[in-house]
Amino acid sequence: MQTPDSANPDAAAMTNHKGMTISALETAKFWADIAVVTLGLFAAAAGVFALYLSSRLDAAKAAELATFQTESKVAIASADARGAEANEEAAGAAATAAAANERAGQLELRAAQQQERAATAERQLLELQQRLAPRTLSQPQRDSIAATLRLLGTFAAQVFTYSDVTEVARIGDNVAATLNAAGWRTGLAHASGGVTVTGIVVAASRQSAETRQAAITLVGELRRNGIDANMAEQPMEDIPGPGMSFGNQIDGAQIRVLIGTK
Repeated sequence: MQTPDSANPDAAAMTNHKGMTISALETAKFWADIAVVTLGLFAAAAGVFALYLSSRLDAAKAAELATFQTESKVAIASADARGAEANEEAAGAAATAAAANERAGQLELRAAQQQERAATAERQLLELQQRLAPRTLSQPQRDSIAATLRLLGTFAAQVFTYSDVTEVARIGDNVAATLNAAGWRTGLAHASGGVTVTGIVVAASRQSAETRQAAITLVGELRRNGIDANMAEQPMEDIPGPGMSFGNQIDGAQIRVLIGTK
């Protein structure tokens, strides 16, 4: 007796060990191939799209970099321009400051020169006033000089005035009175001729060192009290006497005081 399978061997061959037919397997394979192709197409499209996106990204980055570089160059150029302008302004300010300093220095120099000229003029005025001021010895001054001369001893002195000016006669009287107060034997006379006298000149005889020292002390005391006086370089005996004189002229004078205008 035959079974259904042994009666149809081809039908048995059409069935696999799991019960799937060849037709079903072929159908499954077909759709699997379709899926593979479809997935491949999707993968290719995705690759193309990814490449497109990559190129767009690179282009965007390049554009952004170019924009940044351009903006940076503009910013740098602007900063350089501002820096140059600032440097120029600084140079201008420095030049202005230098000019101001130079001007200030010139003004200071002029001020110093003006002060120096003013001081010189003041000194010259004072000197002129002193030259024009009448020479005189107050009583305290005469007493002070006489006290100093008195310590040196007693000497004979002749005072000659060589001008008719009142100021000369007055200082001649002051000097003669001072020498008298010191205990010196003194003569006062107005003289003319013989020598030309300017200021006060004191001459001493060459006979003794004490006489010369007394004459030097007299000159020093007159100067100390504001009266310009000088010691004669030569001895009294070498100085010509007056051509004419009137007044009290003593004999044996050891010191001669010659008084002229200032």
